[in-house]
Amino acid sequence: MAGCLTDLENCLEKYLEQFGPVSESIEACTAKLQEQPSFFNRLMKANDKLNRQIDVLQKQSAAIHNEAYIEMNTLLYRHREVVSIHNRKADYAEKGKERIALFPRGLNGITKLPAAVLLPERPYHFDMKEVLYIFSRIPR
Repeated sequence: MAGCLTDLENCLEKYLEQFGPVSESIEACTAKLQEQPSFFNRLMKANDKLNRQIDVLQKQSAAIHNEAYIEMNTLLYRHREVVSIHNRKADYAEKGKERIALFPRGLNGITKLPAAVLLPERPYHFDMKEVLYIFSRIPR
């Protein structure tokens, strides 16, 4: 059980390390874009270059995000002898938006109730930092 959580945490930490510099670059470019451009920069169309650079960085960010989501799900299904995944069926939740992963706890995984983690069904609802925080809080 601990091996599964360790694999998931390592996976998400790896992608967060890749995601950090990209998000910092996006913030720096948007800060430059908010500044009042000088006359020379307006002639050279520096804002257009910054907009293109922001688009490229956002695509990189989305690619890292999707890779992390796919690898996390691959690891969950690779450890399916330990982890049980259920789609959430409730009237108050949108269908197909969330699912529950159950991690065993206690001696041999049967002496305590399982740890339930609510995971997003779609990658655009996936937040790496939040999921990593949830995984780190599961007692081993």
